[in-house]
Parts: sequence; structure tokens; C-alpha cells
Amino acid sequence: MFNFLEEVQLSLPGTLDKSGMQPTISPASTRAVIHLLQLANEIGTSLQVPGGEEHPDRPALIMNRLDAIISVDDVSRIIHVQAGITLGTVEEKANGNGWTLGVPTELHGEQVGAWLARGGLGRADKANDPVVQSVAGLEMVLPSGAELSIRPAPRRAVGPDLIHAVIGARGRLGIIVGAHLVAQAKLAESLFAFSFPDSRAASRALTWIRGHGVRPLRTATRGNELQLVLQVEGPRYQAATKVMRRVVAENGGTEITNHREIGVSQTPLPASENVFDRLAMELDPNGILQP
Repeated sequence: MFNFLEEVQLSLPGTLDKSGMQPTISPASTRAVIHLLQLANEIGTSLQVPGGEEHPDRPALIMNRLDAIISVDDVSRIIHVQAGITLGTVEEKANGNGWTLGVPTELHGEQVGAWLARGGLGRADKANDPVVQSVAGLEMVLPSGAELSIRPAPRRAVGPDLIHAVIGARGRLGIIVGAHLVAQAKLAESLFAFSFPDSRAASRALTWIRGHGVRPLRTATRGNELQLVLQVEGPRYQAATKVMRRVVAENGGTEITNHREIGVSQTPLPASENVFDRLAMELDPNGILQP
């Protein structure tokens, strides 16, 4: 590791901090990230990456300096950002345009790249709305140091969903350096909570609610309790609440008042359980980004 840190200090001055217990490296550009991964492969040094497992014995890659909003597309509501920017900063920009990312406030301190690497907790769930798209594109650096850009484009019925593969991969497939986040029109949020005889009834009710065309912004379950957050207004709100209450009653549920939204779990799956193990090993034969 010492040879690697010496090379970083020489080739990327100002990026290395050895003042703490764990050395940290803060690249200021995608080119610097590329150089770091190429150097790590050459010397054989593994790294702790944003959104990955903690390894105090490895140099940690910190993305704080890559924190810019690159562009905003007013038509498609796509906000192109660097990976080190926080969700809260992006949400402020979205709010200024009358939009929202729809991510719970408790996650606003997360950096975008690390948040996506851990699975994008709290973002719009395709199970709630198959049409929703919260991430339209990504820029990343593969373990080899090669750069990969997945640009926003109309979704196709064929071909690999590379964005889906990268989100939740814990940095094992590469380092996210940029993202195209899709915002939604900002409407009032309404929280509903229901109690059921058991967890199966709660799950069954959610399935039927979705099946009847209700598209919650967020859902959460805890034991026999089901929560839904709606972001609709006017006649759509009336129709959605009517369907919800009917389905809840049919499944033996009752509405809970004076409730508080169930927090978003911030504990990601262990990297060893990731379904992309084989792909990760093919992309990273030297194991510089692996747990």
C-alpha cells in the first residue's frame, strides 16, 4: 500500500490525506479516478470505495470534490450531477424548479454515487409504478480504469439493464462518477397506514392496491402494518383512496391514525450476496474493488 500512496502523492498532488487512521484519496475529476484505478491495478492495491464495505486497512476513495450539478433538462426533468453531490443539494435544485426526487429527507445527507452503489434506498420503486424511472443514465469508471457512460435514452424492451446492474452492486462493478437523476413534479404527499390480521394480509392488500392501478410514491411494511405515501391530487387522489380503503377492508385491515412514517432501512445487503458476483470478478480479476 505504501508504494501506491507514494505514487498517488506524486502523480495526483493534493488528493491524498494521511492525517487520520485511514488514508483517504479525494480525486477532483473523472480522469483522476481513472488514473487511481489504473495505478491500483498496476501495483496491486485494493481500495475502499463509495457505497462499498468498510475496510480500514485500505485507502478510502472519497468523492467530496466531485460535487457539481452539470446540467438540468427542463423538458425531461433530468438533473445531471457528479457523484459526490448530496441528495439534499440535488433536491434543493429540483424544488427550485417545482420538482422533487421523492427521496425521504433522512437520506438527504447521502452522496449520490454512494447512495446508488448501496441500492438507491428510498427511491421510486418499480413495483409501485413500472413506468417510473428515477435514474436515466450513469457515468462510471470500471475496475480496469476504463470509462463507461450510459446516457439517457428511451428505454428499450431488449438489451441488458446496465443501470439496474450497477445500482446496488456496492461499487464492485466500478466507481460511479456521475448520474442522470429523474425528478418528478412536486405534489403534496399523503401518508396512509393500515393494520392487518397478519403480515400476509398486509402483503396481499398491497399487491391488490397496485393491481387496481394505485401508484404509491413509497410503500413500507413492518409486521402486520402497511404504509403508503401517495403523491396525487384532485380526482386521482379521491379515486386512489377509495380503492385503497376498499382493498384494505376486503383483507381485514383497519386504518391507523396518528401514525409516523416507517423509516427507510439504510442497511444494504452484504456485497457477498450480490447477484453480480461473476460479472464483478470478470471485470475486476485483480480484486481491487472487491470485499
